[in-house]
Amino acid sequence: SRLQSVYFGADADRVDSLDGGRQTQVVALRPLELETRGRDTLKLVYTSNEEAVARPFTLYQEPGRVVAIPVGEYSFEDYGFEIDTGRQRQYAGRFVYRTGGFYDGERLNLGGEFVWKHSRHFTLRLAYDWNDIELPQGDFTTRLARATAEVGFNSRLVWISLFQYDNVSEVFGLHSRLHWIPKAGREAFLVINRSFQDFDKNDAFQSVASELSIKASYTLRF
Repeated sequence: SRLQSVYFGADADRVDSLDGGRQTQVVALRPLELETRGRDTLKLVYTSNEEAVARPFTLYQEPGRVVAIPVGEYSFEDYGFEIDTGRQRQYAGRFVYRTGGFYDGERLNLGGEFVWKHSRHFTLRLAYDWNDIELPQGDFTTRLARATAEVGFNSRLVWISLFQYDNVSEVFGLHSRLHWIPKAGREAFLVINRSFQDFDKNDAFQSVASELSIKASYTLRF
């Protein structure tokens, strides 16, 4: 059969504050999860959330507007599905759909990832996450984009670069790491980090951080 497994279950998590009382409670139902022999999966999800907010916290901010969750107790539910293809293929992907309540409002979440394995020496990953949130305090949309390039020169030398941007912090960042393992127990890293931020959200990015570091480790065996 092409179908390898059928699964269903439930997960629950509860956090109480030190002075007593519920802080967070999440019950996640997994009514159906299918997996094929090709490692393709389909997952249905349903989540019930309870949150006790002890102090206001900001979700979104832009010049002249702040959207914050006020103090109170919230109960909301959301549901959706996730489709994931087998990562052993040259082209693979994932798609996520979630919708439902979000504190005292509503949220629609769409996300996905595309993976291209050009060869054993190069892999490219592109991911995007989009949330449309409607609250009595205000509506806003969040976007998170990420790209990762993995270059494997050989079994001892790997170069990985990550590019990421989100429209909430308005930060565009680059993390690049060269990893060298000359022998077992010995390794070295060359790491570059750069970040740019649009403080006024007017599409004018400014450099806020630059970092170059070299790390090495040597394991002594007796």
